[in-house]
Amino acid sequence: MQNASKIGFIGNPSGLPHGSKDNTGNIVHGYAARSFFKDWVKVGTNTSADNIARTRESITHLGFVTATMLHVNRTPKYIASHENVADFIEKLDLPVTTFGFGCQAELGQSIKDAKVDDRSVRLLKAISDRAESIAVRGEFTAELCNKYGVKNVEVIGCQSAYFGGLQNRDRKDAFFNKFNASEEKSGVYLSLGPDESKLLEIAINSGSNIIGQGDPTEERISTGDLSREDFLKNGNAHWEPPYLLRMFESGKVSKSDYFNYIKKSFYKFYTVEDWVNHFSDGYGFCYGTRFHGNMIAFWAGVPSLWIAHDMRTFELCEHLKLPYIMHDKLQQFSSADELYELCDYSSYWNAFDNRLSDFARYLKVNNVDQFLSENYRSSLIV
Repeated sequence: MQNASKIGFIGNPSGLPHGSKDNTGNIVHGYAARSFFKDWVKVGTNTSADNIARTRESITHLGFVTATMLHVNRTPKYIASHENVADFIEKLDLPVTTFGFGCQAELGQSIKDAKVDDRSVRLLKAISDRAESIAVRGEFTAELCNKYGVKNVEVIGCQSAYFGGLQNRDRKDAFFNKFNASEEKSGVYLSLGPDESKLLEIAINSGSNIIGQGDPTEERISTGDLSREDFLKNGNAHWEPPYLLRMFESGKVSKSDYFNYIKKSFYKFYTVEDWVNHFSDGYGFCYGTRFHGNMIAFWAGVPSLWIAHDMRTFELCEHLKLPYIMHDKLQQFSSADELYELCDYSSYWNAFDNRLSDFARYLKVNNVDQFLSENYRSSLIV
């Protein structure tokens, strides 16, 4: 017998166990998606008949928080999970609403030359068949879906930007205050894909704290699990990205100095609450190449500058009108103070109400506005 209508969630979680190897940035938009709803249900994707039956008894709608679902010209290591989730969605056969769905591709990638693994395309079509519309992050993802015959898509951006905007709308003037490096801290995020040597150089010169979203070696240094002696040994027994190894080899930064910097200035968080609280304590600016890392600083009221190094960051910043620069422009800068001068939020705030209305309409079209919590009903009922 079907219970009262409820929404259940699968996909990126709203928190991770301490020490998890997953990208902690995924908890940011996972947390944001769930925060809009009341009495949501955690759902497991086991495809057994018993689990399918139990799930159908407990929910009427399925929310799927998925970040980078379509990988262009490469197959992700977790492709088997796409097959499992497609099986689950097909067997469950309930209405599906996506949150934060995007793709990963290099800057300048053409749609014509973009190839996505058939197993990911199958998952995309399983969602499409059960959704009134699919929210995607930006125009490139929308065009990629269209290429594979999925037309019921609309560009919505990411719910994390609306969650943060609603928290900060009454204090938006604070985003136009001057950052003072002598009085305030700055935070920086670095990614694994691009050459981050210039960004790291700026961070070290500026005394910025690195906030990790993976970075197992740096986490071990910061917690004391990796000693200076072991880190300084010859060879690369402790994994570091290629750009950092080149910096060590060229003498741009010594391993000893890097160890000292990380020991003093590296942080990593597994809950949104701890992460936001960290940025609420004395920070005046944040910058870097991690979209959701910068976003959580924004949640805390800290002006953030995104550095676009791939299509997923670029299309999100473009659609949401967030302040950003292209990664190849970093060579022009030497400090966090200089980057802050580009941190203009006027376009974001000017566009916010219209973008929020788009998100609210998307929830209504997919009939999940009925599940909104009282905190957000007045903002998101259209």
